Amino acid sequence: MFRAHAPPSLVDGNFKYQVGSTLRSIHTIKDNYYTTLYNIAIFVAIITALAIYIYVQLKNRIPPEELEEKRREYILNRIHTYHTEHLEKAHAAKNTIVPEWNYGVG
Repeated sequence: MFRAHAPPSLVDGNFKYQVGSTLRSIHTIKDNYYTTLYNIAIFVAIITALAIYIYVQLKNRIPPEELEEKRREYILNRIHTYHTEHLEKAHAAKNTIVPEWNYGVG
């Protein structure tokens, strides 16, 4: 009847099982709670980063009037540069042509 080699137990086996089962369920609930909080925090961080990015993009946006003015200045500058280069080439070509000799003058 009495086992000499078994240590005495102060707690019933059913009670140990109930406590272990309760602790496992509490651990699962805690993990779910932390996972939900983590997911919400990541979602808020991504939405905040996206909102900041959109705000900065809209803030640094060039107004259409200023954009049209820059475009106009660029086109006029290109026309002026082309015209200047064309005149320089024409002047250089004119200088390389053998001059006409005026016979009988002088």
